[in-house]
Amino acid sequence: MLFSATRIDNPRPNEHVVFFLRRHPIVFLKPILLFVIQCAVGIGLALFLYYTFPDFLNISTIYAVAIILGSAYALLTWLLFFYGFLDYYLDTSLVTNVRIINTEQNGLFSRVHAEQYLDRIQDVTSEIKGLFPTLFHYGTVYVQTAGAQERVTMEQVPNPDIVAQKLLDLIETNRHAKIVN
Repeated sequence: MLFSATRIDNPRPNEHVVFFLRRHPIVFLKPILLFVIQCAVGIGLALFLYYTFPDFLNISTIYAVAIILGSAYALLTWLLFFYGFLDYYLDTSLVTNVRIINTEQNGLFSRVHAEQYLDRIQDVTSEIKGLFPTLFHYGTVYVQTAGAQERVTMEQVPNPDIVAQKLLDLIETNRHAKIVN
């Protein structure tokens, strides 16, 4: 892991963590609900087959195939849940007094790590779009810099307007400190 909520690997001189962001916890509800539905479908199908065709499962070959298919379904269910958990847990943003470090997990074995220095940031925008984001107050914060590099996107973070304002305040403080020095 490149960093934790309290520690930065390879810190710059006088750099310290200002805040650490992860997606809103309500976002993780979708993988949980999907997992519960998949478990209910698997158990329901097993019970349906057991009570509808009890003599059919007494054949050893069919019983073995049913066990293998049920096990594969259970493994796939857990794999999808684990994938949803990793996507939620490993999408992080760390804001220090010098830079923003954004890490986004794309799939099981792919991660995008973006870093922007605060003195290069030109615009910070927050967006809350949709019913659930409005009700639970989470959204996206866009950080735009001068240059060819893409903007940093912090998706589904809690209180995006407060995060954007804190970033703007931090950028302003950083600029005033450079002017004084």
